[in-house]
Amino acid sequence: MENSKSIPAIIGKILLMFIFLIVLSTIVMVPLHMRATGSELGYEQYLDQPNVETIIHILSTITMLGAVWLVYYLFDKKRGLYLGWKQKNAPKLALEGCLWGIAFMTTTFLLLWIFRIVSISAINFEMNVISSMGYPIILFMGVAINEEFLSRGYLHGLIKRDYGVKATVIVNSILFALLHLGNPSILQSPIPLLNLFLAGVLFAIAREVTGGLWVPIGIHFTWNLFLGNVYGFAVSGLDIGKSFIEIDIAGHHLLSGGDFGAEGSIITSMVIVLFTVGIWKWYSKRNIGEEVLEGSNVQDPKAIN
Repeated sequence: MENSKSIPAIIGKILLMFIFLIVLSTIVMVPLHMRATGSELGYEQYLDQPNVETIIHILSTITMLGAVWLVYYLFDKKRGLYLGWKQKNAPKLALEGCLWGIAFMTTTFLLLWIFRIVSISAINFEMNVISSMGYPIILFMGVAINEEFLSRGYLHGLIKRDYGVKATVIVNSILFALLHLGNPSILQSPIPLLNLFLAGVLFAIAREVTGGLWVPIGIHFTWNLFLGNVYGFAVSGLDIGKSFIEIDIAGHHLLSGGDFGAEGSIITSMVIVLFTVGIWKWYSKRNIGEEVLEGSNVQDPKAIN
């Protein structure tokens, strides 16, 4: 019965978080929108400038982190809720996560190529393609930090505290999939939502067995970057522009992913499951996931029962 009382509290905190996000975004973005209104380029053209888009995504990252932190500080900091942010060897773990993400997306691409679902039409290493990588790197780094800090950080700890590991992995992964419902082509088949759920499970398992956020952040970052800007797929239904490899896609969208990109392919589903098991076994054997609660000396057991 005590746990049932926490459900309204969790929902209330999520709603309050989004209210804080709206308020902070409004405050932070007002000067930028004022400059856009007075620009000779026109409002939309000003905001579409590459440097302005980069600033917008940096500010969006800051406001999301701020909204999550505010709710955490008001309600859960004194209770010692572990966010997974503070880890020993964080840079090393982030790099490991990046390598996992590269391996995952390369495996997916190679399988789709081997089965002739995708073919390479061009390989681009021109200077204009290389110079265009700055924006997607900043964009996808912001996406990875935001989504992981929210989903595998605060919400993961919040649900785990009252309901345990299994519940937080399942519920959080469902929420993670639902947060992408606004993406183009997500409902072209059940596979995109299934794969987003499975991706949530992968990130949550990585969070548990490594004891924090830095491996999931690394995976999430290079997953998106290599999916879109290296291998030329849409990223969760979104066209991200220039890529080092240009591809042609053939076959049914259940295999190719269609307009949603490789994340909509049943082959990707199998690769996600494979890498989830691999990450679990790899880090469980190394036993690195000792979680130290922020602001205290208490350890949070990571055992997946």
